[in-house]
Amino acid sequence: MDKNVFSKDIVTKLKNIVNNINNTSINSITSDINNVIDLINKKVIDQNNDDSLGLSQTPAPATLTLGNKVETLTFDYGVFTGETKNGIPEGRGKILYTGDLDGDIYEGDFKNGEPEGKGVYYHKNGNIYEGDFKNDKADGKGIMYFKNGDRYEGGFKQDARHGQGIRYFANGDRIMGDFYNNKEVGTHVLLQSNGNVSKKTYN
Repeated sequence: MDKNVFSKDIVTKLKNIVNNINNTSINSITSDINNVIDLINKKVIDQNNDDSLGLSQTPAPATLTLGNKVETLTFDYGVFTGETKNGIPEGRGKILYTGDLDGDIYEGDFKNGEPEGKGVYYHKNGNIYEGDFKNDKADGKGIMYFKNGDRYEGGFKQDARHGQGIRYFANGDRIMGDFYNNKEVGTHVLLQSNGNVSKKTYN
């Protein structure tokens, strides 16, 4: 399966919506946007059914990766429980952070002692990220659930929203477009809960 939620067909549809927004009826634009969002949601659901951790999955697998064992290790940044290899986290596991990150929890894949692969990160402020990790950072495709009820689905890089994405607001509004280092860039399409459709350009 294509792991990129924003495949070429979806990106093309989004660009067509932006280009035609001034020359198309609101009902048609709304329908087009909803169709794109349905496609994205279907891809996310399909991927979740295939390989998502889910927010309640336990870290220790039924079958260990060849050569790994299950241990509890204490580091200066937290307590790890899960698969290890040569005394470092490798495979599936869970870490309860201490120190500056006290209260944060990560569970998912580890590689060379760091979160890498698929995982879920519970922030002490109430936000939850589920998706790809690389070198201990949210990096790739994922979903950020915000404590206030908003959520973002799309690209991430070095813990920041980066690339194509959709921001769903708690009030029912949705905005889609490009993100760079947690900020909107370029032209975004805004679909409000009352049915109004508009576009906004960011620097």
